[in-house]
Amino acid sequence: MFQNTMRDYYRLVTGIDREVGRIIAKLASRGLADNTVIIFTSDNGWFAGERGLADKWLMYEESIRVPLIIFDPRLPGPQRGRIVDALTLNLDFAPTMLELAGVPVPAGMQGRSLAPLLNGTRLADWRTDFFYEHHYGPNIIPPSEGIRTERWAYLRWLAPNPESEELYDVQADPLEQRNLAADPAYTATLDALRAQWRRTGPGLK
Repeated sequence: MFQNTMRDYYRLVTGIDREVGRIIAKLASRGLADNTVIIFTSDNGWFAGERGLADKWLMYEESIRVPLIIFDPRLPGPQRGRIVDALTLNLDFAPTMLELAGVPVPAGMQGRSLAPLLNGTRLADWRTDFFYEHHYGPNIIPPSEGIRTERWAYLRWLAPNPESEELYDVQADPLEQRNLAADPAYTATLDALRAQWRRTGPGLK
């Protein structure tokens, strides 16, 4: 079963690569390639057996990370091919596309345009953390919430299951293999993230 799933997964990866190539070729044939911004991303990550899991759903790196490649052919050559280290979310895509298209971004729209990052500008007030929640299908998948910062991942499992916490230093431990929640050396970090979770989240407090 697992081998079949992975074969299908990589077939899909190959298919995506082929279809993106066809889209780019069509843009070129219609004379639109030099004025079309291409955003390549995904709606979620995917477990491929990590932690004994499959699919998506949970606040681990395999699930919440997605690819994000933005190609703007209008940018000067030196500004292309850069890797930008910034926390971005899928709710940033709509304001980004509106700004790149020259359309005003509604004041009430969530997210922030990524256009400044494309142009090489790192805004001083860019986000350094975000709140996570998953309450779908509580009888199937345990509900959870958390805080992800540039360095830390704080995950809290909620009722009706016994509440518990996980804390990972994703810079030192990117595979999230060492849960630091019970380590006294990280009590201050755990307390700070727990307090931020209580302030930020709308869930079961």
